[in-house]
Amino acid sequence: MKFEIEEFIHFDTEDASLVNQKTGDRLELSLTSTRLLAKLLCHRKDVLSRDEIFQSVFDQFGARSSNSNLNQYISILRRNLAELGMVKETITTVPRVGFRISEDVMVKMTDNAKKPVTLPESHKKKTYKYFSLFRIFFPLSIILFISCLFIANSLESKLKSVSLKKTAMDKCTIFSSTSFSTSEIEEALSTNSRHSRKLDCSIPKEIYIERLQMNSTLGTNKHYLFVECLLSSNKCVSYYFREKENA
Repeated sequence: MKFEIEEFIHFDTEDASLVNQKTGDRLELSLTSTRLLAKLLCHRKDVLSRDEIFQSVFDQFGARSSNSNLNQYISILRRNLAELGMVKETITTVPRVGFRISEDVMVKMTDNAKKPVTLPESHKKKTYKYFSLFRIFFPLSIILFISCLFIANSLESKLKSVSLKKTAMDKCTIFSSTSFSTSEIEEALSTNSRHSRKLDCSIPKEIYIERLQMNSTLGTNKHYLFVECLLSSNKCVSYYFREKENA
């Protein structure tokens, strides 16, 4: 599915991207961020509870769900939208309930596939023209409505084939996107040491790494999210940082 936010930010669930259509600036989203934003936009008139988001965005896809992780992803999405020029607060927190899309934010949903519409011949009667257009557009509107209701399941079926890359480092098991090369994983770990702290792999841990990248005429912004889980206590800590490379 594709969404237009405030008529200038384009969100495509197929390639997991946010694009400012005025400047051409583009942000690549993680799979979890894509599912979360799609869920909120498809239910933009509703308040989504944390439990509902945990179930449909995290648990169904084998991701670890916690309040801290959800807050981190919401924070990253807000920051991404702001970096693309969004002035309004797009995602609103409803205290002790959950989250929703702000009521004053304009959202338009379009289908990925553009279906051609055949206009009736000019010599046909006006009443027949209206009837023909109704037969074309009414089924399309039903398809779009159903697609929105089941977008989470649609994303799930498309992402089933996606697996995580597993890398061992001492007693740490590092999980990352399969698109990450070994050198990119080493770069992420090196960047983490500079900005946050050096990983302690003397005890068994699972480390999850996600990266968001925005390319523009001014350079490249790389956003890293690390989730560090201690296996003995089943507790996780997440932290975020950004690295900028000038053009």
